[in-house]
Amino acid sequence: LRVFRPGDSSKLVAVSRKSSVQDVIIFMTTHYNLSAPEYSICLVSVDGNGVVKQTMLPESLTNLHSRVRVNARFYLKCNQKMEVLLSDDGKHEVMAKYARGFFFSLEASAVARELTVTNHDLYGRITPLEYINFLWNPEVHDEYINLQCFTDRFNAEVAWVVDEVCAHTDSSKKRADAIKKFIKIARLCFQANNFNTLFAIVSGLAATPVSRLKQSWERLPSKYTEYYAQLESLMDPSRNMAKYRHALEKASANPPLIPFFPLLMKDLSFLHEGNDSKSEGLVNFDKLRTFAKRLKDMRNGYRIQYNENTLLWRKGPTNLGVKSSWQRAEMVREARFYLEHTIGGGADIPDRDQQMKQSYACEPSARLSAPNESRVRSYSAGAKSNCAILRSQSTLGFAVCLADGLISAVVPLLGVQALTQCVCTESRTQGQPAMRVQNLQSNQRLGASLSEPVDAAPAPGMSGTPVTPWKARVALLAPLL
Repeated sequence: LRVFRPGDSSKLVAVSRKSSVQDVIIFMTTHYNLSAPEYSICLVSVDGNGVVKQTMLPESLTNLHSRVRVNARFYLKCNQKMEVLLSDDGKHEVMAKYARGFFFSLEASAVARELTVTNHDLYGRITPLEYINFLWNPEVHDEYINLQCFTDRFNAEVAWVVDEVCAHTDSSKKRADAIKKFIKIARLCFQANNFNTLFAIVSGLAATPVSRLKQSWERLPSKYTEYYAQLESLMDPSRNMAKYRHALEKASANPPLIPFFPLLMKDLSFLHEGNDSKSEGLVNFDKLRTFAKRLKDMRNGYRIQYNENTLLWRKGPTNLGVKSSWQRAEMVREARFYLEHTIGGGADIPDRDQQMKQSYACEPSARLSAPNESRVRSYSAGAKSNCAILRSQSTLGFAVCLADGLISAVVPLLGVQALTQCVCTESRTQGQPAMRVQNLQSNQRLGASLSEPVDAAPAPGMSGTPVTPWKARVALLAPLL
């Protein structure tokens, strides 16, 4: 513990779980040559609004290390004096823990450790009966509360990643640093067999509000770009997510582990929906046995607990001195405090629409911020008026419409007065879009806007006749270029 005195001077005190407040008082008064009966230990805390709260601790109180918080301090107080324990500088230092940039001061290993321990605890609370209730009676929400909590935790972690990156609207460097730290945390979660948080972080980084931030991603070192590509490859859905399943099978030999929960629920739902519970009026015991075996295999993942003293630490606790032990404990407390006030519900994470607004505030759309925006809109209006865009998402349809847009944009610049233009029309006769050519005669003067309506009549013998549209586009575009 770090125990302060008025004026913010402090002393590190080595304590055990059985050490009491009285033991700390004796140690501190002996060190400073003071009389122990005249002093007590006070816990001073500061909330997010800057309100200071002071509590005197009973001398018999033990297990002090669990009562330490990042936003609180232990103070040695003289019972015969009325004095201010927490100075203004000390208060500002504590209040900095609530600031947005506090995330960058956290150790990635401490954050990954707290995420893993918390997820494993939530995952272990889910009973086999909750999986059954969720699949057989999904409308009764009270029957699978722990399962719902773990699902909400995954969604909260995804939203947290997006919010933490997009919140820094003033600096692409800060956003790149946030992305870099999240990649570090994800790699550490992979080392700890925490696939659930790993996929939550990768999903957050792959979300539209983050993935569209090109300036931020360009600042990312190439090494971390490769790291992210490796992590993202685990989410490859091909062959029923074979890469992830192979990694999960390998991690199963070294428990504990936390699987990717949404995929786990998908597998259970597929097993339930794909097999009837009864066959010809009889109970389908093969389905129930398979289901029971799957639940038993899942339980093996959380039966073994993580060793919090060695999880993601390079050195064991026995190799550390008093100062190093306190620094490690403080890193854990800071990470826990931060996560409690973000993912844990201490702060309101913006919804998806707000996150998209933050993303556009970080990096406006290139289309909307183009210098010739009005000119582009004029040409695009002509293209839209002369081209009915297909609903089909085929590559051919896109190429055809692109050619129409180029023609519509180039014609007013070159002053071509007569244009034969191909118009996309959709035929539903055989389920495939058919194309026909129409001659559009235009008597527009040089530079006239294509957005004005043009009277068009089909050429004789051409109406409704299927042709190869891309050849007609090329034939029209080549002489213009």
